[in-house]
Amino acid sequence: MTDEQKKDDAEKVEWTDDELKQIAHDIVGGRIFTNWMLREPDEDMRMVFMPLALSPNLVKQLYFLDCGLIYEHMDEAGVHGVSGYPCFLSFHWLPRPQARKVFQYIRAIEKAMDAITLDEGEAT
Repeated sequence: MTDEQKKDDAEKVEWTDDELKQIAHDIVGGRIFTNWMLREPDEDMRMVFMPLALSPNLVKQLYFLDCGLIYEHMDEAGVHGVSGYPCFLSFHWLPRPQARKVFQYIRAIEKAMDAITLDEGEAT
């Protein structure tokens, strides 16, 4: 997370529903990687989101700010990942209330995708 991103995320109190829906769409579409995707978040988060490994105070700040989601766009990933995960030199975060909304949007998107069925004649 660059200093500018830290400032932008820290100062942003509310995200619009459209912004949160876009984050949800990008997560479902594989364009965003999140800490929710880690098998062992406590162990793997610092390997994936490198600023957390380099700044222990940053972890404390995120805890204090009630962070609910850490994420980054996949096009920001470095060339080498660890344990099959991407590796990022930056990240964004959402407070818990906004993270809950993103989770609800993800579930709604997944439900809509599951409801899509093709007629026999449509499948090619």
